Amino acid sequence: MPLKTLSLNKGQRQIFDEGEGNPLLFVHGFPLDHRMWRGQLEEFSREYRVIAPDLCGFGGSDSVPEDAVLTMKQFSDELAEILLALGLDLPVHLIGLSMGGYILGQFQKDHAMRIASLTLCDTKSTADTEEAKENRFKTARVVLEAGSKLLADTMGTKLFAPDTPEAVLEEMRTMVADASPAGIAAASRGMAEREPFTDRLETFRVPTLVIAGEHDTISPPAEMREMANQIPQSEFVEIADAGHMSPLENPQDFNAALRAFLRRVELG
Repeated sequence: MPLKTLSLNKGQRQIFDEGEGNPLLFVHGFPLDHRMWRGQLEEFSREYRVIAPDLCGFGGSDSVPEDAVLTMKQFSDELAEILLALGLDLPVHLIGLSMGGYILGQFQKDHAMRIASLTLCDTKSTADTEEAKENRFKTARVVLEAGSKLLADTMGTKLFAPDTPEAVLEEMRTMVADASPAGIAAASRGMAEREPFTDRLETFRVPTLVIAGEHDTISPPAEMREMANQIPQSEFVEIADAGHMSPLENPQDFNAALRAFLRRVELG
């Protein structure tokens, strides 16, 4: 895989960087890394420059202290720094799943001029409920005590549609088990404290694709359709035979939807 290491202000980041043309920046979900986009990276790099970083604390990037908090703003600013380090000063197409979608909501607030289009996959614009916040802090404590593999073994089934092949589940477990416990804990705390961006959806001024897996129980299609309804230049696509991990579960339909959207954006 065409991986490179970038030296940023707060350490080293591993990124996938391949292809030529208009840049696409893929932002992974929690607690995964760039490999969750393996069904998209090679295919889209035939037409675009495809960039997929391992965010701080995940994959091959540097980790953080055990008591750290990685906020969505920190991740958003990290993406901006990555683009600067790669010499990309033009707007880019941004694609984010779950936590990646939370980060893009923050990126829209802080770096809107860097956005050519947004694709929000299986995510939410709302803040956590109090129960969800407590669960995230609990996850941080448990992972630091018992390690990443415990989370890998327990979180899998709720992310996927029924009858998902075991090979796909095992791929996800490997990514989670490879993640730094400190990185998982820090990002979990950051998600618990994230700002909602529902009230800002109507201010989004770029073409936006909202994607939901048919069987997603974490970010249900009805909720994501409502999100799309609040964004002026948006369209909604439901991916059949997929849950919360639609790009990994049904890459064929996901890629077709993303490709068609990007072509419409580029045609103006």
